[in-house]
Amino acid sequence: MTGFTIKQSFIVFGLGLGVLVFVVWLRRGGLQADNKRILRLIALVIGYAMMLGIPFMARGVITSGYIAYPQTFGRFDVDWAEPLELVKERQEMLATNTRLRYGDPEEVLGSWNWLIPWFQSNVKQLFPFTVPIGLTIVMLFLYLLGQLRSRNDKQDRLIGLWVLIPMLLMVLIWFLSAPNIKYIQYVLWIQASVMTMLAMLAWYQIAWQWRIYAVFGVMGLGLLYVGYLILSLQAYPLPPGPDNGFYVRPMPPIKVMITQSGDEIHTPDSHIRQCWNIPLPCTPVPHTRIFYRVPGDIRHGFGLSPKDTQ
Repeated sequence: MTGFTIKQSFIVFGLGLGVLVFVVWLRRGGLQADNKRILRLIALVIGYAMMLGIPFMARGVITSGYIAYPQTFGRFDVDWAEPLELVKERQEMLATNTRLRYGDPEEVLGSWNWLIPWFQSNVKQLFPFTVPIGLTIVMLFLYLLGQLRSRNDKQDRLIGLWVLIPMLLMVLIWFLSAPNIKYIQYVLWIQASVMTMLAMLAWYQIAWQWRIYAVFGVMGLGLLYVGYLILSLQAYPLPPGPDNGFYVRPMPPIKVMITQSGDEIHTPDSHIRQCWNIPLPCTPVPHTRIFYRVPGDIRHGFGLSPKDTQ
């Protein structure tokens, strides 16, 4: 059995990459092909997008009532759909915590005062953040230097940088929406890898053996870095946790809420709105009109009374 999912933070990158491929296809005379071939290509792209997109949206409706939760568009009028105001509150909480952990939403989202603490925190994350960005900058410098020495036409010198456009667009959207490094580190490393490849191609006048040596040199530095973490900091990889390899989740203070249907729902009684190890049923966003779809049986899920779904 095969399954798949779509990471919403990847959509911008994927669309940007698709547009870039289309532009390159046009530059190479794609429209000069016969009409049947073009129509087959368009049908293939649309069919593939529908094959992935429709099940993804259906899954979203089944699990949350939204086609792309936690986005607010595409809400279906079903009794398990989270109220729109709570979805907006969750988005606000996400935007706040990814900038300044446990910060006040009005203060964080209403100014740029979070920027310096955010940068100071992320720059300490060497492998996910600092190393790929530093590598990208160094390789960009080498690429531009190599292009200046090139005899190619000026119009063709910087065409290789086009491939960075989808990644830079993704980084921009990430920074403006939910700038947590875990959402973007794969793009930063792809960007660093692509920039390294472009730099090597720009210095084509250097013997290929030396370029291979450079690649292995970069890989060696990466292995040394991993060894440094393991031996000196003992920070990577994490040792197995005490609970069959897992780490014990924290237990926040518990608040018991009685719903209008008479059921008990647990919720964290602290500013850390995570259930963590709180016994089920638990929700970080309590609501008095939550009810069991089948009384007393958690397996069938929960719903909200009609007033909350309006």
